[in-house]
Amino acid sequence: MHRVAAVGIDSADRALIERLIHEGRLPNLARLQAVGREVRFNNDIYGKPEEAWTSFLYGDAPYRAGYWSNLTFDPATYRSYRQGTFDGVPFYAGGGRRSLVFDVPKSTLASDVVGTQITGWGAHAASFPRASRPTGLIRELDRRFGPHPTLGNDYHSGWYQPDFVEELADSLVEGAAIRADATRWLLDRNTDWDLFLTVLSETHSGGHELWHGVDPNHLLAAAPTAAAAGRRLVEVYQAVDGALGRIIEGLPVDTTLVVFSVHGMKANDSDLATELLLPELLHRHCGGRPRLGGPDHKLWREQGYPAVLPDPRRRPMAAARDALDAPLAERLRRKAASGPLLDLERALRRFRGKPPGHRPVWKTAADAAPETDPSDIGPAMLEEPATDYPNLWYQGQWPSMRAFSLPSFGEGRIRINLAGRERDGIVEKDDYERTCGELEQLLAASINPRTGHSIAAEVVRSHHGDPMDPTAPDGDLIIRWDSAVDALAHPELGTIGPFPMFRMSEHNNDGFAWVSGPGIESARLQDRPTEALPLLILALLEGRVPS
Repeated sequence: MHRVAAVGIDSADRALIERLIHEGRLPNLARLQAVGREVRFNNDIYGKPEEAWTSFLYGDAPYRAGYWSNLTFDPATYRSYRQGTFDGVPFYAGGGRRSLVFDVPKSTLASDVVGTQITGWGAHAASFPRASRPTGLIRELDRRFGPHPTLGNDYHSGWYQPDFVEELADSLVEGAAIRADATRWLLDRNTDWDLFLTVLSETHSGGHELWHGVDPNHLLAAAPTAAAAGRRLVEVYQAVDGALGRIIEGLPVDTTLVVFSVHGMKANDSDLATELLLPELLHRHCGGRPRLGGPDHKLWREQGYPAVLPDPRRRPMAAARDALDAPLAERLRRKAASGPLLDLERALRRFRGKPPGHRPVWKTAADAAPETDPSDIGPAMLEEPATDYPNLWYQGQWPSMRAFSLPSFGEGRIRINLAGRERDGIVEKDDYERTCGELEQLLAASINPRTGHSIAAEVVRSHHGDPMDPTAPDGDLIIRWDSAVDALAHPELGTIGPFPMFRMSEHNNDGFAWVSGPGIESARLQDRPTEALPLLILALLEGRVPS
């Protein structure tokens, strides 16, 4: 058995890395690129950029079992749930190998893995509790190093708040250094591994909030926070490069090293379309009166379709909620929770050393979620109702609609209210394909005012003619969106939006790996699907170098 260390850099964008290498800012990655064999990976199945880590760990087993997302829908209750990560057998299980697995997104404490496993210490979107096998390691890491400073505090969508940009970046830079210390301690404590697998997540968290600062074509490249965001995101990448160098220094000299990313980043085209525009469009299409307003559309058009910049004092989603119809008491409550009161709240949070948003920051081990006993982890712990998606503002109308929009990350998902499948199904099975076509025409006629193109770049019928297939995705139609969608215009249903963007970036399908070590020469190998990456790692464990 040959010793292999696989170090992931979560959502590290290859193009940005190559630019920073060219500028001399990432010395450790530059060295690896120069001496290693490069493989580029691509996820070419719809909906998989958001589940790239699932594909990496479990191959196609989740999709064969009907797991397409950590968001699921119950047709008997019309409720959506978060279901945690896929509970399967990871690629590194079995084979007589010992593994040291630390903080890999979407990983679980797999019972058939020999060695040490740690989940949820500081990963972005870990989707599994903070736990370890053997037990006690999370507690020990927290005692020695503290939890990651952005643990649970990197979902704020505060890209437009200057203080949030600075505090998030500070925490990510600090977190990368703490992660390096924790990893070196684990490597010193556990020396009998065949496979060491870990992931540095700071680039993921930073990319979602700060991407408008590094993408000159971004809709918000000229936003007031863009210059600071670009400078700080580069600093995050540099901190991760430094952490990577420290981790490599702690590896045995005979180790084969794989540094990789399973997906990258691009400007966010999907959040508003999936979570705001599509639900309102379907609501109107099914006969509902408009619920979601917007600004003066004539003035917006005359001004050249500018991006909407939210008030830095206000919480994320406030502008969209302001545009949503509601009873008078709710509208008054929204007004009372804005402006001067938010200024006071933010001042108090800064005085207490906390970030300006509405989430807590965990500074000490005592503040972090405690380690969970593996024996207590079951489906009931992993599943919880999904409550914080704008799609759910329309949930009360779903039983009476022919089709509705499910909560989702990235791609849009339309669920047809099908008789015999949904509790209150309306569309007969014989009318399913025609309804799919009707919805495709609806999307084709919905135009992005800024580009003049349909808001939908691609629409996929996911059930392949069998809407009753229990292993198919929850969405009957999966939608990949046109670029920079923050509004739509339909000839009959009117204009919806624009609204302020949520996250600055989403994931693209582009991954890569650089392989280096004894006897491995620099080369560029043929592009492969992401599912080939674990096979490459297994081959290296057997001493077979990819060619």
